[in-house]
Amino acid sequence: IAWQRASGRATLLSHCVTRRPYSPDFPVPLVHGLVELAEGPRFICRIVGTAPEKVREGMALKAAFDAQ
Repeated sequence: IAWQRASGRATLLSHCVTRRPYSPDFPVPLVHGLVELAEGPRFICRIVGTAPEKVREGMALKAAFDAQ
């Protein structure tokens, strides 16, 4: 087993939109998605940079990181 650098490319498998605020640090609407990396692993993450109504299963995504 060895570390492998991921490309950051992913496909959105499923998502949900949170419209009820639960923390002032995360303004709503907040989109969470189940993504699959091009290399195979799947995980849950926030979807940013796209309006919630435009988020669709099967769309291509690129990883980005923020300071939060």
